[in-house]
Amino acid sequence: MLSIDDAAIEQKIQSIHTTKAGFHQAKDRRNAFERVLRDYYERLRTSQSPSQEDITQSLHALYGALNTPELVDQQLLIGFISVIIRFVEDAGLGYSFSKAFMDKAIRVYCQAGFSPIELYQEKASLLRLNQMESAEREQALLEAKRYAQASENAETQLRVLLSCAVYYTEVSQYQKALQACQESERLIQHHRHLQKYKPKLLTFLGMNYTPLFKYQLAKNCLLQAKALLEAERDSQDEGDNDDIWVSSMETIHHYLGRIAEGEGHVQEAMRYYVEAYRYQQMFAQEPRARLAFYHLRLSELLIAASLVDQARDHLLLSQEIFDAIQFSSSGRLQVSLAWAALNSKEGNYTRARDYVLAAREEAGNKHFPRGELWCLVKLFWLELGHFHLYRAIVTFIQALGTWRHGELRRNEGIKLFGQYLLQVLSTPFKMLKRTPHTVMGAGTLNATLTTCICPLHQLPAFPAPKELNKRVKAIL
Repeated sequence: MLSIDDAAIEQKIQSIHTTKAGFHQAKDRRNAFERVLRDYYERLRTSQSPSQEDITQSLHALYGALNTPELVDQQLLIGFISVIIRFVEDAGLGYSFSKAFMDKAIRVYCQAGFSPIELYQEKASLLRLNQMESAEREQALLEAKRYAQASENAETQLRVLLSCAVYYTEVSQYQKALQACQESERLIQHHRHLQKYKPKLLTFLGMNYTPLFKYQLAKNCLLQAKALLEAERDSQDEGDNDDIWVSSMETIHHYLGRIAEGEGHVQEAMRYYVEAYRYQQMFAQEPRARLAFYHLRLSELLIAASLVDQARDHLLLSQEIFDAIQFSSSGRLQVSLAWAALNSKEGNYTRARDYVLAAREEAGNKHFPRGELWCLVKLFWLELGHFHLYRAIVTFIQALGTWRHGELRRNEGIKLFGQYLLQVLSTPFKMLKRTPHTVMGAGTLNATLTTCICPLHQLPAFPAPKELNKRVKAIL
């Protein structure tokens, strides 16, 4: 007959109770830590301009999360990082800290056995604020792609491919962007549950066909995306993924405006830009960079139509917003080029040239070869327009050198140059016919526009300069 050791049984029961207590304690600790982190996250996410103290405390809380990664839900951490990046971009706060944090976060979470895919994507977003095009930023996306392929999760792979497409679009590597889009398209075709990404894919295709002068193809993609989004809106409750839907619609109208502008249809372009502005008003948080680009695009149309006073109003607004954003992509560069065009239109060659040279310097500082080429094209037409033939020839040679080392290698350079040459050579015939015609860098000829149709200029009485300044401050 077996004897029962009461002491051994008691010890076993005590051990079970201790284990359960430890488990509950760890769970309580995790919940408490997450509550603190989530509180900081919600405070930042819902704030348009948080205090320096809020951001500092949030960064400390975020850094503390890395000491015990098992206590923090990874999706909360990624959401927190996205919000922090928004404030780093707008106010220039904590870039170096955020960069060091991202590297440590990836290392810690990899060691803890978590997937680093989304962390690598967030790192790429952060690196964009320092340099638009960099080997480190591309490498972060390639690492995300490698882990995504290993996961064998089709949706994860698709989202990473679309992130790659965004990067290659931003740095003007349109062929690589289109390649990422084509890989995405194959995934969508093979997996029915990925159909929801079709509008985004079509939008990206349209965005990349536009700078390659494939306007009809771009327009078809954008209009298909628009139709799908409108149908999607009809079949779902308003408010579901609202910012994503609004962002896509705003981008589509913005690019339809760019296509119309490229084809010389300035009135149609303005209607699209104003419609894009209507979608900007629907964002939960004011999209400052998008708003600045909206004013910039309207100013370019108005300069082409010689409506320089209204153009100046929009340029001032655009510059004010970009100056308030610490990291503004190519925004300030493009504003400088718009000021150059406005001054040239007014006959002030010296000031126009200074603006172009300043823009070219900024493009070099940002390691943005396409931006530098764009500045040289603008400078060439400026010199030619003011009959400085020697300077125009020198600038043309410099532009060819920049093009040969940059665009020629990445975007069907020879074909693009041929299309651009066709634009230039057809100009005299278009002028004789009085047909609107856009030449890249030179502007739109025969632009037929009588006034700006934006909400600002369609008020009963357009504000005096003092009132305009008040509105600028209100926007900021």
